Amino acid sequence: NTEIPFSCIKPKTLTELFHNTIGNESSHQFMFEFDKEKSNWSSISLLEMEETVKFISLSLIELNIEKRSCAAILAYNCPKWIYAFWGCVMADIVVTGLYNTNTAETCEEILKDCGCQIIFVDSYEQYKKIASIKKNLPALKHIVAFGDFTTDINLNYIKFKELVDRGKASSSQTKLLLSERCNNIKSGKCAVIVYTSGTTGVSKGVMLSHDNITFLIEIVKSFNFEYMLKIVSYLPLSHIAGMFLDVFIIFALRGQIYFTDKDALK
Repeated sequence: NTEIPFSCIKPKTLTELFHNTIGNESSHQFMFEFDKEKSNWSSISLLEMEETVKFISLSLIELNIEKRSCAAILAYNCPKWIYAFWGCVMADIVVTGLYNTNTAETCEEILKDCGCQIIFVDSYEQYKKIASIKKNLPALKHIVAFGDFTTDINLNYIKFKELVDRGKASSSQTKLLLSERCNNIKSGKCAVIVYTSGTTGVSKGVMLSHDNITFLIEIVKSFNFEYMLKIVSYLPLSHIAGMFLDVFIIFALRGQIYFTDKDALK
């Protein structure tokens, strides 16, 4: 409503945004992923996304990832990046993304600074990067791998499917804890930490609160787009531009997002 100043917008959390966006539109086909081997696209509905996110949130609690702690994602753009992000947010865990090009040293600086307790990686290359510095990260409890790869490093990791399955089998007590976490999230609390690229020195973290993000989303929604937005995800999701558009805006507007093979732009 253009007659109501933006300063009067009620502060909201990302959890409220998540539930309100899915609402009665759970059948909406939201994400599309290209299968390079089969040369076709597969679609993911908001309902499928909601269920996977819930299982990840439950699993994080089962793994003793503390509320208000931090989780990191070191991966190329893909649906699992989105799942991991929202799974953490719904469990009241702050999220940060890492650039795939970061050195092990830069990753260590960031993960140590935010006190990361769990990190999601998408390849053996990124896994080795984190494995080489894990001994210097006392807060890091678990590594979750999007892919399924063998390892010659004596370090355990959790497969993404195992993480989801753990959530499916979670206890009623865990479900109660998740509900309590979700309902007690404050809009003014930090939801995301976006780190600078570090080109001029050590990467610096910028804290974004829930209502910082949801307020900007309301401004974009006020444009009243007359058509469904469709985008191809290619900007790094660890960057505020890619994150804001691909993780928040396209979701809040119930658009459609397409994830191609990570080598598509080469």
